[in-house]
Amino acid sequence: MHRSLTRRLIGIFLCVLAVIGTPGILFAQQAGEVQTTGAVLSFSPPSGTMGVGKTLTVTVAVESPAPFNSANAVINFDKNILSFESVSKASSAFSFWPEEPTIANAEGKLSFGGGGTIGLTGKKTILTITLKGVKEGKSDVTFTTGSVLAADGKGTDILSTKSIATYTVSASAPSNTPPPPAPSGGDVGSLGPKPEAPDVTSTSHPDEALYYNAPKARFLWELPPDVMVVRMDLDKSAKTDPKTSYDPAINEKEFDQLTDGVMYFHLKYQNEGGWGPVTHKKIMVDKTPPPEFTLDITVPASSTDVKMKFSATDTMSGIDRYEVVIDAGNPIKILLAEIKDGEYTLANQTPGEHSATLKAYDKAGNYTPVDGKFMIEGEVPSATAKAAVDDTPKPTDWSLIANIFLIALVAFLIGYLWYERKAFRKEKYLTKREADELRDSLGNIFAALREEIGEQAGALFQKPNPSAQDREVMENINEAIDLSEELISKEAEDVRKLLM
Repeated sequence: MHRSLTRRLIGIFLCVLAVIGTPGILFAQQAGEVQTTGAVLSFSPPSGTMGVGKTLTVTVAVESPAPFNSANAVINFDKNILSFESVSKASSAFSFWPEEPTIANAEGKLSFGGGGTIGLTGKKTILTITLKGVKEGKSDVTFTTGSVLAADGKGTDILSTKSIATYTVSASAPSNTPPPPAPSGGDVGSLGPKPEAPDVTSTSHPDEALYYNAPKARFLWELPPDVMVVRMDLDKSAKTDPKTSYDPAINEKEFDQLTDGVMYFHLKYQNEGGWGPVTHKKIMVDKTPPPEFTLDITVPASSTDVKMKFSATDTMSGIDRYEVVIDAGNPIKILLAEIKDGEYTLANQTPGEHSATLKAYDKAGNYTPVDGKFMIEGEVPSATAKAAVDDTPKPTDWSLIANIFLIALVAFLIGYLWYERKAFRKEKYLTKREADELRDSLGNIFAALREEIGEQAGALFQKPNPSAQDREVMENINEAIDLSEELISKEAEDVRKLLM
């Protein structure tokens, strides 16, 4: 009985959780702040061509106007056309990885899940992937699942678009045809054809169209088996023929002598046929924060609005955005489109003296801060008044109410189960004691009954001529008593054993 009751209560509890928990979540979503949407998961470049056995470097990025601090996705591709040779986190905007990037070429899939401790905005590189052509054809590369979580303390999914990329694999040389004749420039040496131009990728500066503030530049390339020596250099010219040789050949190089502006990495191969053509890989470097600028703060008479005038410049990558912090509060992002004639308005500031820190960010992520102060006229509310004022406009936190209700419900059910168990144990003890008393009483009752029947039977058989019918009646009565005592005693014992 007790186990049956417990199972019924647990079933009721689970049903209540399902019914109550869902509206609580819905209330929290409906009554909370308006969710910001618009994050995009994308590939760069969105299309490209590679030969069979050749590679192409692709970056996975998140672009969002709202701050985000986490993203995860599953990427699918045609395993018959492409394979994923490697994946790098070196230039990732994320600093920790609950789900490490994992390649499953047999399934045509790559999955990852990463995050950071600060909110990110704009377009940020998440991963750098090296693709390799398997056979001729065209393959879409898609995000089959994915999410981008806002840095709002709630983990709101703000992903709105999952871009699709298409990559083509072409034959590295026509099949069943003789090799093309050597051009007049002499691309074939006396010992065979010269190597092709290297396919260079950069894990620190993956996108040639973006500025980066990375302190070092790292380059990777695939080293063909016949290449013996490589030459490379890094400078400001787009057409340098590199002179620095590495023998034996290497397949990666890191440079730390970076200067702001556009730089080029130059690389070429040498095999037994001679030196091949040069690859020029462009990177854009901006390690310098914007120059110092001024902040002019004014408060119109009888107003709680604050007028902030400022104008930062950045000659290298350009100004991307501003962020202002009032009294060590949360940063307020200011987009360039929100600034009118060099002025931005902060509305509805509380009375009293306040400090402001404004940061100007360039497109490489460098920033320069400037501080200021302002005074809002009026009576500064006391701590009690501030609490009352702060509480007045806040919407009802339905999520908190739902959680409190669920906790109270769980506590009530646990208490009720404890009470029922205690009551059941007490009832079980009393019932067992009554069963023992019933067994003893039944023994006494049947003993007295047998004694009375024996006396009546003796008197009957002392008659001069007891009939055969009288004898049969008495025998039947004794048998009935024996059977009744046996059955009742057995039932009483069964009850007693059940309660042990």
